[in-house]
Amino acid sequence: MPSPATVQQKKKAQFTVQNSTGIDEQLRLQRWQFLSKTLLCERLPSIVDVGANPLDAPVYRPFLDAGLCSLHGFEPQNEAFHELVANKGERETYHNLAVGDGEAHPLHIYRQSGLTSIFPLDDTTTRFLGRNAKRARLIAQERIDTVTLDGLADIPNIDLLKIDVQGAETMIFTHGKQKLSKCLVVISELRFFPMYEGEPLLDAQIAALSALGLRFHKFLFVKNQQISNSQSARLKGRVVASQALDGDAVFVRDLRDADTVSTEQIKTLALLADAILESYDLALHCLDLLAERGALGADVAARYVDLLPAQVKRTP
Repeated sequence: MPSPATVQQKKKAQFTVQNSTGIDEQLRLQRWQFLSKTLLCERLPSIVDVGANPLDAPVYRPFLDAGLCSLHGFEPQNEAFHELVANKGERETYHNLAVGDGEAHPLHIYRQSGLTSIFPLDDTTTRFLGRNAKRARLIAQERIDTVTLDGLADIPNIDLLKIDVQGAETMIFTHGKQKLSKCLVVISELRFFPMYEGEPLLDAQIAALSALGLRFHKFLFVKNQQISNSQSARLKGRVVASQALDGDAVFVRDLRDADTVSTEQIKTLALLADAILESYDLALHCLDLLAERGALGADVAARYVDLLPAQVKRTP
């Protein structure tokens, strides 16, 4: 049994961690409010989430909960759609629609809803990676109509597109060129290893987004999978998982020729770079561009750094 002193130390450490987290969240909100008030964007940043199935909290959730952006989410699976609607906030709108090329496609519905796709799972990949066969069991197949991004008249602006549609990303980009021509950030699940039959992989997505002036910025995370083997029961799966499967990748409007990007777009990108991407250097680059254009005071970048987390700043 631990001594009373040990218990007190653990409680103190737990309190310190929780208190530190609270301070970080407070500082983050203060920074976002500073940017919003200083940048004076003409409207709230507009986020579109295609494939908004609420399996995990999306990266934009804290920013949305702070009331500093608006969201349109698209989810064709009825159960997931109704869950989203039941829990939605004031600035959230959800659509029970599938986004694609405007045509009807077969929808393969699997026991694990996150696997549902217009493409069938590749059984050879399931076996090679030793994935859970029960979760990958096909439970239904139905025809589903799709709409295009460019056909969404009710959504005039897309500042950030988050997309996770199990292989249909390139199709959606191809039929959303008009809307995406002004998009500042795309967060897309890139597939490195074929998981579905016939799905385009990362090279197709990178090419499609590059053609729209969006350049790869960074990964938010990469998912690795252990390759099936006779000794897998003796191994720590997360430690020896060597096969990169997919990951959420960030693409950002190319700022190398900043004259092609409007002042209003740069303001919005500065806010998204901090609040969604935690790319503080990108946010600062945007603030510098705005100062050069006379749209911001020269001291704003330094005041912004004052609000950054201590762990990203050099000690004086």
